[in-house]
Amino acid sequence: MTPPDTIVDRLRRDVEEEESRARRAREEVSALQEAATEILSVRDSTEVLLTITHTALRLLGADIAGVFLREGDEMVMRSCVGHREPETARLRMTRGQGLAGRVLQ
Repeated sequence: MTPPDTIVDRLRRDVEEEESRARRAREEVSALQEAATEILSVRDSTEVLLTITHTALRLLGADIAGVFLREGDEMVMRSCVGHREPETARLRMTRGQGLAGRVLQ
């Protein structure tokens, strides 16, 4: 039989983990609501893509985030944040090249 203090400790950890998950979920919902509000207030597609990219960067805790759009047989980077190299913001992927190019297939 497990001693009661071990059960209590395990329950405390479980509660702390659930509280942490709930806090993260609230933060994600809040970030998405902010992004939606901002997107609805702008008419420029470049601003919309930039808002989406910034939100993705923040939610994922990433160093870089970008949005590719299809143009003919290529995927073209249309919004990029967090990059340090100017070439990153001008990426173009052909069918099958990189992850974006595989999506195009």
